[in-house]
Amino acid sequence: MIEFLSRPVYTSSALAILLVVSACSGTGSGTTSSGASGSDGTTTSTVAASSSTTGQPSTTQPPRRSTTTTTALVSGDELVMNGDFSVGGQFPDNWEFVTEGQGQSVEYVRESGETYVRFAAPLIEDAPWPEVKSVEPFPVEPHTDYQISLEARSNTTGRLLTALVFLDEDGDEILLRGPGEPEFSGGDWTEIQAVLESPAGAASAHVVLRLALRPETSPADAMAVDVRRVSVVQILGG
Repeated sequence: MIEFLSRPVYTSSALAILLVVSACSGTGSGTTSSGASGSDGTTTSTVAASSSTTGQPSTTQPPRRSTTTTTALVSGDELVMNGDFSVGGQFPDNWEFVTEGQGQSVEYVRESGETYVRFAAPLIEDAPWPEVKSVEPFPVEPHTDYQISLEARSNTTGRLLTALVFLDEDGDEILLRGPGEPEFSGGDWTEIQAVLESPAGAASAHVVLRLALRPETSPADAMAVDVRRVSVVQILGG
């Protein structure tokens, strides 16, 4: 089951003002709503979350019911092992690459002191989406907020389904939940952040990233996205 529910989203990495959007029904993919440039040249953007219970989320944005503000503090404990892809050989440690479509590739790139993962694929109707997922699940608590963030870029225009896969105590999948399919363009590194609530019965989780191949919404005939960091931390209070 895939679910992209409306949840808090924000742009700072410590004490932050949260824009809390009440969970509501509907289908859709997240869209970038605002951005600010950091000192390292990375642009940080909030993402509007959305929901779907189909195999591939649709692009229709759900209605929003209400908006409130509050404050919260994220923990300093990073939950994703090797989230910056800095350790690895042929592939980064703790990450699995899946490519099943014609002409698709996922590369582990090391250049100019940086390490990142590069998705590339032609836009073919009904093609499977190339995927990168973390191998080692990390512990989570049910009904608890977690911040997921990643830094990515695209020299054209690329969309990346970004989500947490929540598992029960037996390791069985309960729910895939995320901020939808953030869009990247312009070639600059952009940081996307969102807050997701773990479902009832959740005991662990891992990260999944999929290049969202939607030929009907793109003027190009191919798509490429680079990802250089993925992070998940627990929200301590609000």
